Amino acid sequence: MLKKLIFINNMLEIPLMSITLVIDFLEDLCMNQKFSQKIKDVLVYSREEAIRLGNNAINPDHLFLGILRDGEGEAINLLLSLGVDLNDLKKRLDKHLIQLPEKHENIVESSDIIIYKSAERALKIVFLEARSLKSDTINT
Repeated sequence: MLKKLIFINNMLEIPLMSITLVIDFLEDLCMNQKFSQKIKDVLVYSREEAIRLGNNAINPDHLFLGILRDGEGEAINLLLSLGVDLNDLKKRLDKHLIQLPEKHENIVESSDIIIYKSAERALKIVFLEARSLKSDTINT
């Protein structure tokens, strides 16, 4: 089991099965704020979407696919209120992510996967937004 997270070339490298380390790491960064079960689910879904698409890294698009897969929360409500076709959006994201150059056909559960710094920054922005709203829990 990996005891600490390693930064490599602006990426955070973690074993695929240790998504809980990412959550723990981000919760440490966010001090007293706690990620809701929904956010934790979205992170797990994001990892699963990266595997499904053969990507070796989680980027903000995978986080968005995780939110779409969860299907609930403020982000989904906002998209629906704007008339966005969630199925079409998911198909377009899938098509884009399948074409990424770091695609690997043999991604499996035991493989290593990385989280791009951009995805980490997106999660930090979620934290900052929750803090600005004086929320004790970081949610979707």
